[in-house]
Amino acid sequence: MYSPNELAELGERLADEGTARHERALQEIACAVADQAPGVAAALRDRSAAEVFRQRAFAVACLVLLGAERRHVVAPAA
Repeated sequence: MYSPNELAELGERLADEGTARHERALQEIACAVADQAPGVAAALRDRSAAEVFRQRAFAVACLVLLGAERRHVVAPAA
């Protein structure tokens, strides 16, 4: 869904511009992490939550997404 570079760029934009300008992306990320991190998804969806709360939820969501990406990488045979 999102590459590490895309997540990093979005993180910078969230810090500079705020979460309100990127609602669509946050809602997509919330859907992507909902099964593994329902609390994080709820925080991303909560438009009335404090800015720092949503930014921290985004950081945790990135860890979840990047962890899922790593699990899909096939390790080389020993």
